Amino acid sequence: MLPPRTASARSRRREPARWTAALVGAVATVMAGCAGITPPAQSTTQSTAQSTAQSTARSAPAPGAARSAPPAAEPAMATLADLARASGAPSALRGVRMIEATPSYRRYRMEYGSDGRSASGTLTLPTGVGPFPAIVSVHGYHPPATYRVGQGMTREERIFASRGYVVIHPDLAGYGDSTAISLLERNLGLAHALDVVNAVRAVTALDVVDPDRVALVGRSMGGMISLNVLATHPDLVDGAVLMSPASSLFEDNLRILHIDRSRPFARFVARRSESQSAAEIYESLSPRSLFDRVRAPVLVDHGTADAVCPAEWSEQTVTALREHGVDARLVLYPGEGHVFDASAGAAAEAAVAFLDEVLG
Repeated sequence: MLPPRTASARSRRREPARWTAALVGAVATVMAGCAGITPPAQSTTQSTAQSTAQSTARSAPAPGAARSAPPAAEPAMATLADLARASGAPSALRGVRMIEATPSYRRYRMEYGSDGRSASGTLTLPTGVGPFPAIVSVHGYHPPATYRVGQGMTREERIFASRGYVVIHPDLAGYGDSTAISLLERNLGLAHALDVVNAVRAVTALDVVDPDRVALVGRSMGGMISLNVLATHPDLVDGAVLMSPASSLFEDNLRILHIDRSRPFARFVARRSESQSAAEIYESLSPRSLFDRVRAPVLVDHGTADAVCPAEWSEQTVTALREHGVDARLVLYPGEGHVFDASAGAAAEAAVAFLDEVLG
């Protein structure tokens, strides 16, 4: 049984002041940089952030190290219905330190809590005084052992920030310096979707962000994860852009996400096949099965020469969304592959124009 949608998607994300104040304090230097205020030479928060960053650096895995936790008999979430019942439990940003500064934006490395796990990532803030609209950037699949913090859509994130958007990029569980999870949990993608839910709640707690103008931008696997969030938490965000997304049918993605070679996933299916068919298992993990719950407008960009995720998948996804009354738009880029080349800048600017329109 899925929880009902609420009556309104507005004014529902700002977290209680008991931890909002702590979060704003943790990024005091970030906000000061945005507002042109000179921060103290050394505050307690800064000292704590530096200690956290040093501790993280000491505990970070060596290059090539595995990013999987020991296998669990059964994951906490096994279907999208389980994800829909999970409200998310974020905690304050911490370990905030600047890694890039330009006249248009400042980029920071940071961490936040996600349902008891630690999530690393980046936060990019536009120059000026907010509140600004915000984007949660959801990266695609990379071999976790070689993935680095903030990897995936840096090019687009810089453009978004220079156009006045706060951008938070969470490293999904098992990636970067985020807490490792089991291979089966990575295969299911549900813990990753909950990381995105918590990233939305964390970034909208910042005073510099307008909590009623928030969007997801997901690429490849991140597109599918974004669809999972839109379908299970329909009131969470106000728009989404999917770039070269994976399919909205879980079964289509078995090969491209290497799930078809996962022994833990094969055992998971075998256990459940005593009471469900394989088709029913896949459907319980397919966001398309819940498109009747999606509210947010969606823009889908896809290259016609994509050899990883066929453009036909996006055509089918957009058709299915429209059948349920969703404002879903598809833009095909002739000759572009899975990662855009010549059209990358144009696609990012088109995403900004779309979000400017739907977020208001």
